[in-house]
Amino acid sequence: MCRREASNPTPENEALVSDPEVAHNSGVADIRAKHTASHTSATSRPRASPYPFGDVFKEVQRRATVCGPDWTTALQYASKTLSAAFFMFFATLFSTVALGALIEKRTGYHIGLSEYLAMNSVAGVVHSLFGAQPLLVLRPTGPITAILGKLYDASSQLHVDFNQFLLATGICVALLMSAVAAFAWSRHITRLTPFTH
Repeated sequence: MCRREASNPTPENEALVSDPEVAHNSGVADIRAKHTASHTSATSRPRASPYPFGDVFKEVQRRATVCGPDWTTALQYASKTLSAAFFMFFATLFSTVALGALIEKRTGYHIGLSEYLAMNSVAGVVHSLFGAQPLLVLRPTGPITAILGKLYDASSQLHVDFNQFLLATGICVALLMSAVAAFAWSRHITRLTPFTH
């Protein structure tokens, strides 16, 4: 919008463009627009890399172009960064506490609030540092909590240790997601239609 208005030589538009905050945000927006355009053109014709994890490396290269501007913008506008960080912290904390208390009773105190808080802290910090995305929300959700409850029921029926059963489930999911990333199976999402859903 600023760029389109700047084409008209009025004093208001000149003031807009001369503002360093607007000019910097416009530059960051240009970088993100180029990234989005290249990503959209790449996803419109999905072609898998001939090498395992080739598309993962391509995605890292694409995101590397916006990772630096994200950090410099965050440091330049520290007040906005801190307000957003506190908002995300409390929004995530309250839902994590509620679901942690629920899963604690659901699994017979095998896992609970402390595990939810630890997982959310580690995963959230690591992913937010290297995610290069405008919004990252990593926290236990209702479906995940329900699945954990069902896994506890299954382990009780099979008479196996819940922690070992949960570990085996996590390993299987990790292997599946690694295979999806290695061979770019997610490109087949374009085949999904409302009928498939």
